[in-house]
Amino acid sequence: MKNMLLVLMVLGMIGFTAYQLPVHTDIVKGKMYFSDKPFTVNNAGSKKTFKSSEFIYGRIELDGQTVKEAFKVWDPSAGYPYSFLLYRVFIFHNGEEIGQNTLNVCLLEQKDKNKTFLNFDVLPEPSKATTVLSGIERFDAGLFSAPLYNLINSNNFKEEGDYRIVVKFYYESYDAWGNRELVEKWPKLEDEFTFTFALKDVAMIKKNETASNTVIETNFKKNKPK
Repeated sequence: MKNMLLVLMVLGMIGFTAYQLPVHTDIVKGKMYFSDKPFTVNNAGSKKTFKSSEFIYGRIELDGQTVKEAFKVWDPSAGYPYSFLLYRVFIFHNGEEIGQNTLNVCLLEQKDKNKTFLNFDVLPEPSKATTVLSGIERFDAGLFSAPLYNLINSNNFKEEGDYRIVVKFYYESYDAWGNRELVEKWPKLEDEFTFTFALKDVAMIKKNETASNTVIETNFKKNKPK
């Protein structure tokens, strides 16, 4: 009975975070880029089309603000020991949305909060995976790699062809009294790319998903961010 109550509490917390989706919000001033190689100091090598056999990485470049300022990120507290952003991926095919991730709490390390850019994973090579996702803000209900891995399944990708992938970073905002504001006021930044899916790549993708999740979990436990 106690285990069942714990599961229900975790699912409730995941639902509270994961399904609060900002629509028509103010756009953070900046731009998002994608590449088949990890970004370093700039957006060189960015592109807008990918095959399912490729790895995918992203980069946010902000206009004159740090990540903390642009997204109004709160500092860690007793209830929330880590800084984070909310990271959502949407899949569209033939003009219809067919899927989105629910594990969307993305760890924001201290070293990245005061930068005017943010590099992140979309579909990374396992050995280079760095983006940490969880279902809740305390990062104690499972750890996962970038969201597109989990979204590539038989329900979302029923046929080969081109899919539209929308990537959104956002954050809940609060007024001066500490009340959560309407989603229309939450800061967010999004962009998209075309993903050409081939069934021959499924085995490789699922193998890389497992390996990436293992890398993320191992590194997080070994070097817990502050």
